[in-house]
Amino acid sequence: MAYRPIGYRAKKAVPAAELRQAQESTAAEPDATDSARKLAEQHNINLADISGSGVDGRITKGDVLRQAQEPTAQEPTADEPAEPDAPGGE
Repeated sequence: MAYRPIGYRAKKAVPAAELRQAQESTAAEPDATDSARKLAEQHNINLADISGSGVDGRITKGDVLRQAQEPTAQEPTADEPAEPDAPGGE
């Protein structure tokens, strides 16, 4: 007979796919490397907006750099005026 401490309860085995799904649904932040998190913070980028290219979809520093280089819809480009001219000609 194997020794078991008082109050020991055997844990029920959980299938890996079910465990992974539970971890993903309860994760508050996307899975990212430390350097990617720091870089995203510096560039004011939300990691939830980035699709990771690392192992198991992990966000890497390269993913954040690509996102930082892409122009966003909020930033006007050199071809577009920052604000449209008001009608009336002033």
